[in-house]
Amino acid sequence: MLDRGEIDAALLGTTESLKFGAKGTYRILVDLSDEYRKDHTRVPAHVAVTTNEDFATSHREVVTDFLRAYREAVAYVKANPDIWAEYGERIEMVDEAEVEILREKMTANLVGEWDTAQIETQQEYLELAFDVLGDSVMKSVPEGLIATLQGR
Repeated sequence: MLDRGEIDAALLGTTESLKFGAKGTYRILVDLSDEYRKDHTRVPAHVAVTTNEDFATSHREVVTDFLRAYREAVAYVKANPDIWAEYGERIEMVDEAEVEILREKMTANLVGEWDTAQIETQQEYLELAFDVLGDSVMKSVPEGLIATLQGR
């Protein structure tokens, strides 16, 4: 619709906005991740590893092993920046400038430590989202919604 001139602007997902920005096809008006970082020391996780209380309690080893694997994967990605070129090929971002933007933006958004500060960041983000979206997604942000295994 942008290409056909049917709309003047659009809200795009991360990789789509990076493609458009890297190719110079369209001008990025605002990068929401960058804006969020201006006022916060951490970024919220876009995708979170989640479970419910019963499963976490009865399958602690499974949850712990999964989280360990996730932490190792994040560490691997950060230590091996060349993997972004391979990923770029899969999503049709092969130009060196495109891959560099992909590497820079995506690496900055990887959450490697899930601690009290990260939980506070997530809680603040959920409250902000709730303020913007209202109760169309959830009726409220429950206290203690986000936790670590250490507290269990």
